[in-house]
Amino acid sequence: MRWQVWVILFVAIVAIVALRYQSTRPLEALVTSPPTGQTVSLKKRMIFLVTLERKFHRKGWLASLGLEGENGSVLKIYWESINLPFIKLMLKSTDFIQDIREMGFKRLVINNGKQKWDIDLKN
Repeated sequence: MRWQVWVILFVAIVAIVALRYQSTRPLEALVTSPPTGQTVSLKKRMIFLVTLERKFHRKGWLASLGLEGENGSVLKIYWESINLPFIKLMLKSTDFIQDIREMGFKRLVINNGKQKWDIDLKN
């Protein structure tokens, strides 16, 4: 009977450690191309941002987007209903990642009010 308690305790600890590792491991964009879009102006990034936000809203995604950092090189997305599985799906979308890299963004910061994900675009 005591050994069963120890086994259950051990399995619980392993599960907690595994979940903690998954939640703290940084997200990465899968890219194979070299850095691009470094000469894109702030004005063009702002136009891209407005266009992207409109696309999000047309899909029913109530997100607000913004720029931050040197020359607007950080794309910020605030969306209350976004979650980690959807973010991982976005990162696998090569078109989305390629588009934001071509605009010269270096990082993507996503926030849902409870969690924040900071993604290096390797740009």
